[in-house]
This record gives sequence, C-alpha cells and structure tokens, in this order.
Amino acid sequence: MKKIEGKYILLESLKKQKVKYIFGNPGTTETAIMDALEKYPELEYILTVQESAAMGMADAYARATKKPAFVNLHIETGLANGLSLLHNAHSGGTPLVLTAGNKDSREIAPGKTDLIDMVTPFTKWAVEVNHPDAIAQAMQKAFRIAMSPPTGPTFVAFTTNALDDKTNVYPTETYNEEIVIKPDEKSIDEAAKLLVKSQNIGILVGDRLVQTITPYIPTKLAELLGAKVYSSNYSEMIFPNKHPNYINNLKLGFNSSDEFEEFDTVLAVGGLPRVSYMFSNPKMRIFNPESNLIHIDNDPSQVGTTEKTDIGILADPSVALNKLTAKVEELLTGNQLEYFSAKNHDLKKEKEDLEIKNKKELNENYDKKPMSPDRMISEITNAIPKDTIIVNDAVTTSNSIFKFMNFEKENSIFGGRGGSLGWGMGGALGVKLAFPDRHVVALVGDGTGMMSVQALWTASINQIPITYIMCNNSTYRILKLNMDIYKEQLNSEKNSKYLGMDFDQKFDFKTIAKSFNINSYSISKPEKINSVLKKCINSNKPNLIDIHIDGAI
Repeated sequence: MKKIEGKYILLESLKKQKVKYIFGNPGTTETAIMDALEKYPELEYILTVQESAAMGMADAYARATKKPAFVNLHIETGLANGLSLLHNAHSGGTPLVLTAGNKDSREIAPGKTDLIDMVTPFTKWAVEVNHPDAIAQAMQKAFRIAMSPPTGPTFVAFTTNALDDKTNVYPTETYNEEIVIKPDEKSIDEAAKLLVKSQNIGILVGDRLVQTITPYIPTKLAELLGAKVYSSNYSEMIFPNKHPNYINNLKLGFNSSDEFEEFDTVLAVGGLPRVSYMFSNPKMRIFNPESNLIHIDNDPSQVGTTEKTDIGILADPSVALNKLTAKVEELLTGNQLEYFSAKNHDLKKEKEDLEIKNKKELNENYDKKPMSPDRMISEITNAIPKDTIIVNDAVTTSNSIFKFMNFEKENSIFGGRGGSLGWGMGGALGVKLAFPDRHVVALVGDGTGMMSVQALWTASINQIPITYIMCNNSTYRILKLNMDIYKEQLNSEKNSKYLGMDFDQKFDFKTIAKSFNINSYSISKPEKINSVLKKCINSNKPNLIDIHIDGAI
C-alpha cells in the first residue's frame, strides 16, 4: 500500500467519521492540516477569529446533531483560550473531538507544553500522537469514546512530525452506532413499587436525558404519579415547560432543599445539580435526607456517590424511564389512580393561576422604561414563527423566557451547560448549521455576548442566517443577584455597593455588528420589536438587534 503523509490520514479519518465541518482557529502547528484540506472539498473548515466561538459552535452542533463535532485549535495558546468552553462540553456531556498541533516530538525544544496535562480535567480521554502510524487508531478511538455513554469530549494532539511523516496505516470502517446501556429489570421493578406506594413524588430531570438519539420525555410518568417535575438544567427541551406538572428549573449553586422538602420519594434522572460552591455557611444540600431517592444515570460516577440513594439504576435514562413508566402503569390500582389524578388536577389549577399571575405582572409593567425583560420576551414570542429554535444565553432573562415561551418539542431550545459564559454567540451558529431549514433566534446577555463577540465575524463571512438579540441591561446583573443571596445567607446587610458590577458605558452592539457588515438595529421602544424582528427573520441573512432593557434587581 502506498505511503502518504499523516495529515492525509487524519483527514481520511474524518471522512470515515462522516464529519462535515471542522470548527477551528489554526496556527503554525496546524499548517499541515490546512495544506491537506485543499484536496478535501467535502470537509468545510469554519474559521473563527477567537477560540470560544469555535468551541461554542462545535458544542451546539454536536448536541443538535447528536454526533461528535470536530474542533481544531492551535498549540497551547489557542487551546488555553478554548478551555472555558471545553469545561462546558465536559460538564454537559457534549460528544466532540478536540485537536491541536504540537512541536516536533524528536526535538527537546525549550518551552514545549504538555497539552495532555492542559486538557485532562475536561476530557474523557486525551492522547498525543507523535508518529503517523498511530493517527488512524487514535482518531477512531477518540470518536468512539466521545460517543460512548456518558458522552463527552476527547482530545488528540498531533506533533508536527506525525502530520508530515509518511505511513501506510489507513483508517478502517468505523463503528458509529449508539451504545445503549439497558437497565436491570429487578431495579426497575423495585423503583416502580416504591413510586406507586409513595404519597408525594418529585421528579428531577437533567440534561443527560437528551444526550441519546431518541430521548424519552417522562410526561406520562409524571401524570401517572401526580408528580412535580423540576429540571436540574434546562439546556434543551427535557420536559414541556408549560406542562401542569413542570414547576421550574433549579438554579445551580443555590440551596434547593426547600423545593424538595415535601417529597417522600424523589426520582432523579441524569446528573444531580451542584450545590455548595457559592456558600459554605450554612451547608447546602439537595434533598430531604428523610426522602427516598431513586437515581437513574448512565454515568457510574454519579449514581449513589453524592446523595443517600435507595435505588440506583445504571442505564440509559430514556430506556430506563420508558420501562419504568410501563411498570408503574401496570402496578397502579384504582384508588391510587384516583389519588394521583386529584394531585394532577391541583397542579393544573396552580399552573393556570401562575399563568394569570405572569400576565398580570406583565401588564403592570407593560409601559415601564426601560422596558422590562418580560415585555421584551412577550414581544419576541409574538413575532417569531412557530418552529423557531431559541438559543438561550441570557442568564438573568431566562425567567422571562420560560414565562412567555413554550418549549414542548425536541430541538425547540438550546442553552449553555456547565456555567462558563460566552457559549451562545458561537452556539447559535452551530445550531443553525445543524438545522439549516429552521429559523434560529439567539437571546444573549450583554456580558456573555462580549466574551465571544468575534462570532459575528464568522456569521458574516459565511452568511449564516440567524438573528442575535442582545438583552442589553448595562449591568452585571447575575453578580448583583448572587451578592444579595450571599448576604441573605450570611444574615448580613442586603444593601451593597455592587463593586465592579455596573457598566458605566453601555455596550453598543449595533455599531459592533455593523463593523462586521451585519444588519443591525438598536431598540429601546418595545412596540418596534415585532416589525424589526420579522424583517430580520425574513431577510435570510445574519442580523443583530440590540434591545435595551431594565437591569434593576
């Protein structure tokens, strides 16, 4: 077999994996890859001018397609810039393969960085390839591990000599089918029996549920049990937010025990929310220690390791929930059905009352200046087509989003995972590439938007037709909210100077977008939102609307 350079083996491997896009920001050590790309027109390199934009695009594209995305960054400098959003991908279980070049392994060069050490905390598997013979195997393994449950990012570093030297070790056909871990039937039976004899049930659903190709949304199970449903993170549609049984999304870092105090049994699906990283006094917890806990996850590091767990089920969450629903339905008697039906009736009434309350609050502040986040989101909701995908990276506006927008179908919303800001600007582009025939509207906070505003350049040069809406409140509002909660927890004065949390100069996103040749608008009057947004959506071009809203807490 003819010998060819390692760089071609790398790209042949990507072809075998059916990769369409390479998201990246290359440098000197990636020159070989860029040179070889000339012979591979089927591989499209989506160039970014800042690594966070590349990582955000790849993260969202992988989540939307449920296939690993491929990212190419530059040695330790570019890699370092991408680490914050690699953290998000790792925390959120995004299947992606990240690569970077490194110096020639045959030279003991001063300043050579161990790239593996850099990424190990944020990857499932990481390796440096220093010989072309190993490229095909390394790539196959990287993609396989990224897609194996629990899904997550992997990393492959290529030394320059590995890319430039020749080999005859070609990539083979790759096994790409989804791996599904089936639950133990005995555990399903035990969990079902515990649930049907319980009086007050809470369900906590996490993102891991939608990391499978065919997620099973547990609406029927919640209805059968009259259960209140919470989400540990609502980065995608894991439960219809307007459903009577859905209560709200738990806030990361805050004590959630009050929410779960009432339940005698809790069913947790996917990873548990993180607590206690913001406050140390008082000590925080998630669940009432007197409650029974059933925990379903395909990650063995999560089940039974942080909370007292009565029944742990290591399995694909969707498969386990499907089986659990069928078993619960089989076990329920007439009296139990009647009891849980009454709880559902009460929850429906509570949801109706909440909707009335939300509309009342909206009307009370309808003409407020600057406009309220509620008014902004209600205007946006009325303007967008029904099948529009929302990309949510507006942290303090999220409450309004869930008040007035309806997410009842898969792929109706995508949001950040992991807590690192700057995801949404690139993330919106990744979602649009995954769903080219659907409208995408990105709701981005002014603070998080500035962290990867360079994504506007990528949107412009590739003419990716999405609409960014910058929720511009001219303040670091989330930090103010955290400050108030901190003081409340410590029984301190609530009044604070909020040092470093106000922007003396408002971000001018209209001018920034215009400099990238993107259609841009600035709006302070809510009645203008409808017409401008419809114009943007129908333009089939990238657009940005800078909307000025109230940042008061």
